[in-house]
Amino acid sequence: MTRGSSFVLFTLSVVLGVACAGRGGGPARCPGEGWCGPAEVAERMAEAAAGSTLTCPIHIESAYATQPPAAAEGAEAPPEQGLPPGVPAGAHGTLDEKGTRKLRDDGDAATCCYTWVAPCPA
Repeated sequence: MTRGSSFVLFTLSVVLGVACAGRGGGPARCPGEGWCGPAEVAERMAEAAAGSTLTCPIHIESAYATQPPAAAEGAEAPPEQGLPPGVPAGAHGTLDEKGTRKLRDDGDAATCCYTWVAPCPA
């Protein structure tokens, strides 16, 4: 490789490195294990804008489970707060349609399954 080619490749790598630096601020995200739970628990973590299918929210975030519940008019008691067992803090879940559909086919109409992306361990 000529000296000019080496310089061009070095300059290009520096420019691309600077352009990508700082993107996606925050901790790195890692694939997590799956989670299955009752639809009403998944609803506590639901991102409403994503919609639902198979009676389950399509996208859930663990952060929503730790927020104070909105006061519902005429409600007897507020919904339970906190992370359900098996749900990692800081995780985002996407409906596992294949797993949830299998549950529906087996007669379980109340459980939703998700795959997680969670913050990587430090």
